[in-house]
Amino acid sequence: MVARSNLASAAVSDNVDGSAVEKGRNMRWMGLACAGAMAVSVAMVGAVPQAMAQTSGPRASCLSYPQPAPLDQRRTEALESRFTATLSGLARELYRPTDGTQVDWAEAVRLNRLVMQRTENFAYTTYGARLWEEAANTIQKIHQIGLYGAPVDFAEVERIYQLQEARGLDVSERRAQTALLRRGFEDYLAGVELSRAGDHVRALTRLRLAGEAGFAHAQYAVGRYYMGERGIDANFPEAFRWFQRAALQDHSDAMYSQGVLLYGDYAGMTQNQRNAIPYLYSAAQRNHAYAMLGLGLSFQNGNGGLPRNRNEALCWYRRALAAGNDVDGSRREAQALIDRL
Repeated sequence: MVARSNLASAAVSDNVDGSAVEKGRNMRWMGLACAGAMAVSVAMVGAVPQAMAQTSGPRASCLSYPQPAPLDQRRTEALESRFTATLSGLARELYRPTDGTQVDWAEAVRLNRLVMQRTENFAYTTYGARLWEEAANTIQKIHQIGLYGAPVDFAEVERIYQLQEARGLDVSERRAQTALLRRGFEDYLAGVELSRAGDHVRALTRLRLAGEAGFAHAQYAVGRYYMGERGIDANFPEAFRWFQRAALQDHSDAMYSQGVLLYGDYAGMTQNQRNAIPYLYSAAQRNHAYAMLGLGLSFQNGNGGLPRNRNEALCWYRRALAAGNDVDGSRREAQALIDRL
């Protein structure tokens, strides 16, 4: 068994939404800080993200991590470009980054609306019309799921459906899925209130209903419960499965949590630090400070199949310092690691 330091415990927030609403909030190490080097199993647990295919240079490298131009400069260039695809690409990176761009849901929505305005008169079979549809779908997804601090706004989702119908698109099937998500959101809110009241058994029941309906925050919250929080028996493989469902919807805390469960020593899980690294990297791409710290620790200690590299570790710690905050303690942890390195 691997010993765990006091950094390795999961913080129990006052209510179940905890870090589900604010990225990174109340997330702790849960085993990342001191999991020792062990034999790497060849068994895969869940699907490894595609993040590694998007890296340049060494695996999970920070030093070769993309360094995009300042957002103001890129926004100006995209707005001045006669190619709407340039604007669409920046809007995509602000929501699902692959090039080091910091997630900014509000700017993503604003730029996607501009894309829709520029392409609204294109015939449906044209490339411009496809950009319109992609922008519309992205705005809907942001407000249906509510990730990265975006508000859940089903009225905005419905407004987009009406615009799509006006263009002759059949949205009946997607509307049914949205109705299911709306019910899931109601179950999620009920679960949060039950959790705040201390009724965690009933809270978990409502959150599972919300998760089954596809609501990502609820899927993540169920996973947190199965980590053994608030009197619920720990079931780490079940937690991993729920985190995976949320991660498939770009939930960065869920990606981080999957990495944690593979990295540490948890009953019922096959420890596989090498396979944990892509999950941490995917979360780090979405500006998750604790995932950045986990990558830094892996480079510092030579874990997860990464080479021992002080410069890589320092680079990730500095990125975590910039991305972190004082609410979840990530900025303090990053500074402490920099000072000790």
